[in-house]
Amino acid sequence: MSVWNPDNIKDVAESIGIASLNDDVLQGLSSDIEYRLSQVLEEALKFTRHSKRTTLTTQDISQALKVLDVEPLYGYESTRPLRFGEASIGPGQPLFYVEDEEVDFEKLINAPLPKVPREISFSEGVQPSIPQNPASADSRTQELVPKGPGANPNLAALSGADNVTVKPLVKHVLSKELQLYFSNVCSAIFDEANDEYRVAALASIRTDPGLHQLVPYFVQFIAEKVTHGLKDLFLLTQTMQLTSALLDNKSLYVDPYIASVIPPVLTCLVGRHLGSSPDRLAHFELRNISAALLGSICKKYAKSSHTLKPRLARTCLKHFLDPTKPL
Repeated sequence: MSVWNPDNIKDVAESIGIASLNDDVLQGLSSDIEYRLSQVLEEALKFTRHSKRTTLTTQDISQALKVLDVEPLYGYESTRPLRFGEASIGPGQPLFYVEDEEVDFEKLINAPLPKVPREISFSEGVQPSIPQNPASADSRTQELVPKGPGANPNLAALSGADNVTVKPLVKHVLSKELQLYFSNVCSAIFDEANDEYRVAALASIRTDPGLHQLVPYFVQFIAEKVTHGLKDLFLLTQTMQLTSALLDNKSLYVDPYIASVIPPVLTCLVGRHLGSSPDRLAHFELRNISAALLGSICKKYAKSSHTLKPRLARTCLKHFLDPTKPL
């Protein structure tokens, strides 16, 4: 017998258009919900204990959902403890809600207004340097940043804005050693004159267990190289070798970044024009490497993402059946 009330499941089902559910289905769903909730709470309590706290917070729940590869909740994080009120909607059916903060309009109206800046215009054609005005360099930078919630800096680069500067939303501090390692490895991988450096750099990425903080930087670096280097066959090939070495490292957890790794690989597999070599067959080696890498990704990460194989199959099939495509 599940602790979770099956009537709640029935109410949710009716709200999305499912009129009737079998009692066995309701019982199975309630048991599954109870298991999922206990799993989330167990993970959240781990964060509470490791933080040396005794109070479970909404941030612990969000972190637990991320660990379990579940989309986190939005709008439930607060620096202040939430006050819950209770309302009765029937016998034995209490309803809990978050109490809104009461605002005294009289105090709000009578509160002093903020100070008006003394300089609010340009002086002899020069913007005054005051906190209320952005710096000129910052304003020029903001003009170059792609606008909109779905803005993609790589797409902006393809349109000709190579000097786009994107400020990260989260400050991520890397040690000087990791910064130096990242710079040296990236330069060695694309050193066309030194095979030994390239082999050593790829071997280091494939086996080094201390590269967890560099994984998002490598993923972004791969996307940028493919976006900007479609005419350079050597650069694309080395980028695919870098991707393969990163995925072969057993010490790294790359599952959350697979969705960002696949587009560059697909580009090198089915791209219309790859490289500028006079040899028309030179690009097929790159396509073979990309195809093998895509197959390896499907085998390795299909369990963590059940929609990975169907999505890739649809993408490849749609491309291969299109007579206007190059392949």
